[in-house]
Amino acid sequence: MKHILISYLFLLFYNFSFAGGPYEDYDEDFLPLSQGEEEIIEDISASSDGLYYREDSQSLEWIKGDERKSFPAWLSILPPLIAIFIALVFKEVHIALVLGIFFGVFTINGFQLKQIFSSFFQIADSYVLQAIAYTDGGELQTGHLSIIVFSVLIGGMVHIISKNGGMNGVVRQVSKLATSARRAQFATWLMGCMIFFDDYANSLVVGNTMRPLTDKFRVSREKLAYIVDSTAAPIAAIAFVTTWIGYQLSEIEKGLASQNILSIDQSAYSIFLGSLKYAYYPIFTLFFMLVLIYLKKDFGPMLQAEQAAANSPQKTSVEGEADKTSHWLNAAIPVLSLIFMVIIGLLITGSSPEIWTSELSLTEKLRGVLSNADSYKALIWASFLACAVAILVSLISGASGLKESMESMIDGFKTMVPAVVILILAWALAGVIENLKTADYLSSMVPDNFNAYWLPLIFFILSALISFATGSSWNTMAVMYPICIPIVIKIASVNGTQIDLERLMPVLLNTVSVILAASVFGDHCSPISDTTILSSLSSHCDHISHVRTQMPYALIVGFISILCGGVLFAFGVPWYLLYLIGFILLYLLISLLGKKINLHEN
Repeated sequence: MKHILISYLFLLFYNFSFAGGPYEDYDEDFLPLSQGEEEIIEDISASSDGLYYREDSQSLEWIKGDERKSFPAWLSILPPLIAIFIALVFKEVHIALVLGIFFGVFTINGFQLKQIFSSFFQIADSYVLQAIAYTDGGELQTGHLSIIVFSVLIGGMVHIISKNGGMNGVVRQVSKLATSARRAQFATWLMGCMIFFDDYANSLVVGNTMRPLTDKFRVSREKLAYIVDSTAAPIAAIAFVTTWIGYQLSEIEKGLASQNILSIDQSAYSIFLGSLKYAYYPIFTLFFMLVLIYLKKDFGPMLQAEQAAANSPQKTSVEGEADKTSHWLNAAIPVLSLIFMVIIGLLITGSSPEIWTSELSLTEKLRGVLSNADSYKALIWASFLACAVAILVSLISGASGLKESMESMIDGFKTMVPAVVILILAWALAGVIENLKTADYLSSMVPDNFNAYWLPLIFFILSALISFATGSSWNTMAVMYPICIPIVIKIASVNGTQIDLERLMPVLLNTVSVILAASVFGDHCSPISDTTILSSLSSHCDHISHVRTQMPYALIVGFISILCGGVLFAFGVPWYLLYLIGFILLYLLISLLGKKINLHEN
């Protein structure tokens, strides 16, 4: 299989580089452009050199000086597919990402053989640097750098509280209640639901905190990573007060502002709240995990991972001092400081006198605060404080000295390097994908003469594809909301002389919901997703193993979500019955497909 893949990639590269590739060189013996097409090319050329997407012909136009080439837009989806396919086949995500980036950069450079070496070096000097601290309009953006700093500081804190016995103390305390593998999994699920305000904080805190407990009961690292990953974005996406809410509302507002057909009196926040009754994938995901835990059943690759873990020697993932210093407060105080500071940071960075002195309700005021909040700054404040508190607690408790605590923190920083490398490469690939106009190509496939009630099904599939290909829920929302909301309103106006709001609003609310849900679904399935990477990192699980075991579960929940939120919705089934149907189907599937494992008990 590997030799066939290598041969195919070589032939593909040869076709692009030596045989002219799938593009048309307008200086050669190809059919001439029509006058309108010539005007489009001339307009593009007059702007600047680069790569442009033409929706009319679904092609990518490469311009450099007097040279102009055109090639099919479907090539823009090859870089992420190459990266994902190679990662799954060869189980080496770093090389897979580099190859995906290289193919994408080579495409951006017009498949010119003379650009092959410069394309290789552009991976490092352009896209990797932009991924770390990219520029937008000449201004330095620190979002990705903030995530790196936050992740590294979390790694330092976790290592300190492992060395000072805090993790051991947490395990002993929780073990009094979580006396079995099933209860340990439920405790992990519950903690994931409790840390609802941010998916990054959720992934790193829950995975690192609960790993010693699940290890004790021989729960596989793959199962832990799945629970962590599937309680991060789904909870953050539908909770009322999260770091997501401001971004979600801004994109919904863009979609409403992008149409001039209908004036909608409802605010973006009220539309978001109304859309939650159609949030099938996030809610089905949480329910699916609960049923798996309750029935003690698994299937597919996850079953194999669980069986291997149950039959393996008990892992010793906690390194602590003697029992006298292994107190749960050594871990609880830094972790609670982290959570508390995130909330305080969001309030500080998002607050303004205009919001708090307004006549809005408390919920609307909190929404306004979160819309203005700088979540990155809040996360950095919180993780930095957590490290300091962890060191201070170690000193006060006598668990470790200052020098030992600092060495532990540095060792924790080092443990984060592999994941940070994957994150940077994934972001670099996302930059390539953005320049290749992949999202524009996929979104242009949305039909504009479709039955409005079937639109949520189409939007779910397209959003999932974009999220899977880009590894980003937020980028997917940024692309789809401004496109899909106007389409829903436009089609509703075409099908009648007057818009029936009672008929339109369910479609509009479901559209808002399915874009969000599909963004999370595609993110769960994608090996290049940052939250997927962070979940495998915090769980100390091999990244490809996490993707391989999680994907069948995500696909099943995604299929049921499409069936309920797309197909059955189009046939007019009420939303509350769709939940009942989905719950029953998921329970039956687990009962039929799943097999019980002899889980370790105390």
